[in-house]
Amino acid sequence: MVWDLSLSIFYMVYRLIGGDVEGGVLDITPEMTAYFAVHGIIAVVVIALELAMLTTGVMQLRSGSRSKWHSKLSAPLYGFWFAAFLSGELVYLVYYVL
Repeated sequence: MVWDLSLSIFYMVYRLIGGDVEGGVLDITPEMTAYFAVHGIIAVVVIALELAMLTTGVMQLRSGSRSKWHSKLSAPLYGFWFAAFLSGELVYLVYYVL
């Protein structure tokens, strides 16, 4: 989780400051802007859930008791992470592979 969190934050900051992805140029249309906005919002939700999972996991380890929030957050994290992954891979495949 720490690895995914680190890469996600680094990539978002890199793209925010104007970093380019090697291998192609995207034609940014209004539809693509909307798509990336949705993808970005999902990614931010994933980052927030990962931080919450890490926090509750550390709290569980330190206290020695189970946290109801840790297990309740795991299913939404998996769902949102998978949605973020698929939406990012879809753009990658369409614009850089095909």
